[in-house]
Amino acid sequence: MQLINSEVKRKRKVAILCGLMPTYRKGFYDRIFDNELFEISVFCQENLNNINLKSIHDLYPQNVSIVKSFSLRNEIATFQLLPYLKLFKNYDLFVIEGNPRNLSHLLISLLSLIFKKSVILWTMSHSSGSNKHLEKIRLIWTKMFKYMFVYTEFDIDYYRNRKFYSNVILSMNNGLDQTKIDLIKSKWNSDQLIDWQLDRNINNRFCILSTARLEKKNNFEFVLYALKKMVIHNPSLLWILIGDGKESDKLINLVKEYNLENNVLFLGEIYSEEELCPWFLSSSLFLHPGSIGLSLMHAFGYGLPVITHNDSNNHSPEFSILKNNFNGFTYNYRSQDGFINCFETALEMKEQLKEIGINGYEIVKYKYNTSHMADAFLRICTLALS
Repeated sequence: MQLINSEVKRKRKVAILCGLMPTYRKGFYDRIFDNELFEISVFCQENLNNINLKSIHDLYPQNVSIVKSFSLRNEIATFQLLPYLKLFKNYDLFVIEGNPRNLSHLLISLLSLIFKKSVILWTMSHSSGSNKHLEKIRLIWTKMFKYMFVYTEFDIDYYRNRKFYSNVILSMNNGLDQTKIDLIKSKWNSDQLIDWQLDRNINNRFCILSTARLEKKNNFEFVLYALKKMVIHNPSLLWILIGDGKESDKLINLVKEYNLENNVLFLGEIYSEEELCPWFLSSSLFLHPGSIGLSLMHAFGYGLPVITHNDSNNHSPEFSILKNNFNGFTYNYRSQDGFINCFETALEMKEQLKEIGINGYEIVKYKYNTSHMADAFLRICTLALS
């Protein structure tokens, strides 16, 4: 029998260098680890100091290497003990999280440029409330990289307007695992949801939802002050607050001071999508007076219009997909009266809220989700290695 010699093409090896693997990126990592084009590894930390994010690194022992790190107070600067020799010897492409405060990422990206190693910078146009001087430094550093993987389509325009003409920029369309959310939603029919609401005595209530850390920056006292005025004419209003944090006691005391015990429900921290689902399905609006990011996508995934402020510099890039009176409502930044007026306008539009919510849902269903992210990631890796 004649043997046919055939060369088996080696999979190109890609190393993702990041701070953490957060739970909301599980759908993304599931898809890219299962691809047929590349062998993908992640080098990250077990946790980040002072940041309340759960990691999923332990779900992928074959793909993830945990590295030790050192950081200055409040993550002003971080240095990871990356295996530099292993990385340069064994990997064809580095995908580097574009935060220059991570000094190890800054170092390896500069070394990669010197030794002509293929690199993709995973970055965003800005972070919420970022320092203008640090932004200028980051832009100078970012422009050094030919390939950029950014969060939203708005980010592409942002960089092009700053003369990033020769860079290859691809938007990941950052989002959540909408396929998973839709599957969990499908398990609830109207009768089941009504029974669930009856058990919790929230039937016949107009429910408004917020999910976030209870921190000063999220301005949740705005909501309580608004409710104090609005429940007089809208006694069925019920604000459901999911999360915990340093402001918890302050908010609870304000509820008592404003006599809102029958209009506010504190649920504490809930992470399971199965547990979160009926609370989202029972709500008609999503409120977030502070900086918003993926919470916007979460609300849109359940067809909820979002109310938040209009200052894009104090939001994460995901805010760029919110359009006033189309899939949500915005008010002037830090304006308590503006928030109340916006809230009242939304309540006056009860009949249109479902249609507005559908506009948000279609964006995350077809454009901003982990499936699109994975496809875009593999596409830019292919470009960078071609």
